Amino acid sequence: MQRSCFDKAVYGYSLTSYNYFKKHYPTIELNYGSFGENLTFDNLDEQKVYIGDVFKIGETLLQVSQPRFPCYKLEFVFKDENIVKTFLNAPYCGFYFRVLQEGKIQKGDSIELISRALNSKSLSEVFAVYTSKKNDRALQNKILEIVELAEYWKKRMSKKLL
Repeated sequence: MQRSCFDKAVYGYSLTSYNYFKKHYPTIELNYGSFGENLTFDNLDEQKVYIGDVFKIGETLLQVSQPRFPCYKLEFVFKDENIVKTFLNAPYCGFYFRVLQEGKIQKGDSIELISRALNSKSLSEVFAVYTSKKNDRALQNKILEIVELAEYWKKRMSKKLL
């Protein structure tokens, strides 16, 4: 099944990430949505969220599909041409979801972990392996075996193995 456009249906980012960047950019006013996210979470972060995790938020079921790779648009928010490099070196990448069940989400809705994929890896681990200058082929191959990982990231990781 071709899912590529659906793998990035919703972008989530954590308050922990905001706090990290506020420390590094104290003069920049960062409001929720400054990173382009659709949802800002106060209790989810990249170290605790795994590829394939399914969350119920409001009436919606969302599945984590991939880490977020930063784009040049962050330069406009931060007024810093090196922000993408800073972002790549930070432990906070954000994450994309695919929608498994549509529904309403409202501010303050509870977030419930419904299921976790077997043999999955945390977003932090997947992002760190990808951005590392070292090639850990064994770990890269384990990441490629995660069925729920977006095809786009599987292609990126495969190219890194070359």
